[in-house]
Amino acid sequence: MYVYVDDSLQLGIDCVATLSARRMVVYGWTMTPRVAGTEIAVSAGADGICAIEHCSFHPRPDVVPPDPRAAVVNGFTLVIATPEDPQALRLAVAAGDATAHADLRDPAVETNLFKATADRDWRISFGLLREVGADPSLAELAAYQQRPFGAFADWMGRLPLLRGRAENFAQFAEVECLASPAGEVLAMLRSTTPMPPDAELHATLFGWLADEPGAPPIAVPLPLSDWHATRLPAALAGYGRLDPGLLDRLQGMELVLQAELRTGETIWIRGQPMAATVPELLDAAGRAAPLSAPAPAGAATAGLGLLRQVIARREAAFLPSLAALGAGPVESLRGGRPPRTALILGADDPAAGRLFHVTAAEFERRSDTLLVMGEAAEVVAEAFARRGRLVVLTGAEAALALREVAGRAGILAVDAVGFAEAVAAGRPEDAFGAPLDGAEVARLLTLHALAGCALALPDSLQRLLRLRRAAPAEQRFAPIARAWATRQAPELVTAHLQRLWSAGTAAAPQMPAPVPRFPAEALLHG
Repeated sequence: MYVYVDDSLQLGIDCVATLSARRMVVYGWTMTPRVAGTEIAVSAGADGICAIEHCSFHPRPDVVPPDPRAAVVNGFTLVIATPEDPQALRLAVAAGDATAHADLRDPAVETNLFKATADRDWRISFGLLREVGADPSLAELAAYQQRPFGAFADWMGRLPLLRGRAENFAQFAEVECLASPAGEVLAMLRSTTPMPPDAELHATLFGWLADEPGAPPIAVPLPLSDWHATRLPAALAGYGRLDPGLLDRLQGMELVLQAELRTGETIWIRGQPMAATVPELLDAAGRAAPLSAPAPAGAATAGLGLLRQVIARREAAFLPSLAALGAGPVESLRGGRPPRTALILGADDPAAGRLFHVTAAEFERRSDTLLVMGEAAEVVAEAFARRGRLVVLTGAEAALALREVAGRAGILAVDAVGFAEAVAAGRPEDAFGAPLDGAEVARLLTLHALAGCALALPDSLQRLLRLRRAAPAEQRFAPIARAWATRQAPELVTAHLQRLWSAGTAAAPQMPAPVPRFPAEALLHG
C-alpha cells in the first residue's frame, strides 16, 4: 500500500499481520520533510489509540525522495497492542502541518508475514532477529503460527546452509562453525586473499529449547553473551557464549552470520554448529588459514592473537565458577552413609553384557541405582534389569540423574574397561575404588563441559582421579600435551587447560556452589 501527500510526505505499508488476539505487526516506510518533527500513531476507531509496544527504524535505500535534500526516508517495524478483532485500524504519520493516513485493514495490504520478512532487505530481517533475541516481548514473532523460526521461517530457508565445516563456501575458501558443551560458539570464515580493512562479522542465533526431557524442542532466538568478532588478515572470526541457565534445555543451535566485506557486499550464512571438544574449538580459533591453501602473510600470528583472546574470555567466564566448585576432601564421606548410586562409564561393547550379568551382585551389594553410559548402554543395562534388584537408567535419563546427584551426593564411578581388567585379575572390588563425593561429581561434570579433552566422560573422570591422587603435574597433564603435539600453540592451550583443571583444588573445604547445568548430550558419549 502506498500513500502520497506530496513530494516530501509519503507512506508505504509493506505488511500487516496478526501475531495474537491483541497484537499486530506492521512493516513499512515513511518519507518525511527533513526539517519537520515526525510522529507515528495507530488508532482503532471508537476503541481509541493503540499502544506501540515496539518501534524500530532502518534505512530504505530502495525508496529515493524526489529531492533528497528536502526529505528523508526511514523503514519501520511496529508491534502494536490492539483491541480483539478491531473493525478499524489506521496508521497516521504527522510531519509539520500535514498528515498521511493508511488504512491497515485495506484488502490491498500484504498479510503474508513469512513472505514479507523474506522479501525485505536481509539486513533488515537480520536486525529484527537480533532485536527479537534481545527483547522477550517480541517472542511472538519467533513463534508466529507455530512454525519453526516463526515469521523468519521463509527467510531462514533462503540462507545458504552450512553444517559444521565446508570448503569454498559463500566466497570463502573455508567456513567453520563449532559449538562446545559449555554453550560456546565459534565461527571462522577463512579466505586466501586479504580481508577488506572495514570487514565486520555479526551473529545471532536460534536455540532449539525443550521445556522438559522428551518434549519436542522449539526454535527460540537467544542472545549471545560476550560476543567477540575480529578481522584477521585473511579471515573473519567470532566467538560467543550462551547463558548457562539455558543449556539444560538446549538441544541444538542455528547460528546466523552476517559478514559485511565492503560497501554493498554482504554475505549471510545459516550455520548449524558442529559439536566439538574444547581442544578442537581452540584449535579452530588458532588456525586463521584454510587447510587446503597456503597460509596468507600474517595468518599464523593473527591466529595466535585470536586464540589468546578466546582463552582470556574463557578464563574470565569459567575460572570463578570452577574455583567455587573446588572439591572437598574425600574424607568428608567417612562417618556418613556411603553413596548408593553407581555409574558405569564406557559401556561400548555389547559383549560386556555377559560380563556384567555374571558380576551383577558386585553392584547390587553396593548400590540401589545404576547409571549406564556408552554405545552399548542398553545391552549392559539389560543384564541388571532382568534381575530386577536395581533401578537402572541409561541415555538421557542417566545423564539427568547424574546431574541431579551433582553437589548433593556421591557416586561409585566404574569404567567398563577397568572393571573388566579387575575381574580378569580376580579382584573386581579394585575397580570401584574410593567413591566421588557430591562436590567431586559436580566438579567432574563442570570440568568435562568447560575443559574436557574428549567427548567421552571417562576421559574426564580419569583426569579427575589423577588430580585426586595428587599426581605430579607432568603426569596429570602429559596426555593433554601429547594430544596437542601437532595442533596450534600446544603450550598455550595446555597451560590454559591446566589452569581450568587446577582451579580451586587448593581451596579450603566448603559447601559446593550451584552446579552449572549442561546439555545431556555432553554426557552421553561415555
